[in-house]
Formats: sequence, structure tokens, C-alpha cells
Amino acid sequence: KNELLRRLIVELVEFICPKTPKPGELGGRVSGSLAWRVARDESALEVYLARKEGFSSGYISWKFECGSVGLKIDNISVRTINHTFGSGRVKWTLHSGSITVDVNGDKRLHFYPDISNTTNVMLEADLSGGDGNIAWQHAQLFRQSLKEIEDCFEIIIKLSEL
Repeated sequence: KNELLRRLIVELVEFICPKTPKPGELGGRVSGSLAWRVARDESALEVYLARKEGFSSGYISWKFECGSVGLKIDNISVRTINHTFGSGRVKWTLHSGSITVDVNGDKRLHFYPDISNTTNVMLEADLSGGDGNIAWQHAQLFRQSLKEIEDCFEIIIKLSEL
């Protein structure tokens, strides 16, 4: 009982008068340091889209409807890119009526012949997975340096009259 009381008093004194660390005592990992970022090729400012912080999943979509102006989609090509970390996942799909086609997110332009002779199409990206309290950042769309000049997202739709 006396030992517990002594420990309590010592802890209370430490809370009231915290120790000031000496130079070199806080030598733990500094993940934001320039050396750490350069070693991982992360020294440039980068931008990307991710789901909302704290959410377990998210999605974004682009819908094209051209029937109301007398046009139809003859074909479509898509270039997109995604990055995942840990257990993060990104699934790209094209939807048109009852047709659903998986889209490749490898930054190359891909042609999708199954989407043709239709008046609407939707491209959707579903983001999910990830680990820990920053899981929402583990599935990213369009990640690239602010200095990058190459397009990471492109949709080419060939239209014709109905």
C-alpha cells in the first residue's frame, strides 16, 4: 500500500514538472524530414484525390449523356491512374445500361469497345480499404507531382448523330 502511494506521488510530481529532453534525446523517426522523403522519392509536392477522412469507402463518378442533343456514343477510350498503399483498393468501372466494364488504372490510354451505340456512359472509381487512422489516404486517384505536365486523366468519346 505504501509503495502504491509512493508511485502515485512520483507520477503526480512528474505531471506537474515534466522533464525537458536534452538535445539528441528525441531521436525517434521523423517521417516528415527531407532525408526520409528523398529516400522514398517523395520530396516533390504531390496532389491526389482520396475519400473523405474517416470514411471506410468513397466513390466519384463522371456521367456523360448525349441522347438529349441527338447524339450517341460510338466508342470511348480512358486513361486514368491510381495508387494504393497497404490494403487500399481502387476499382474503376464504365457503366452503360446493363453493360459494366472494368477499367485499367495504369496511366495508359485504353479503348473499351463494349461501350458503343449508346447515349450515356458513366465512369466510376470506388475507393476502399487501407490501414490504421490514415486508411482513407491509402487509395488515391491521379497522384502526381505538382510539376508533372503529362495528363493522368483523359476520356475520349467519339460521337455520331442518332
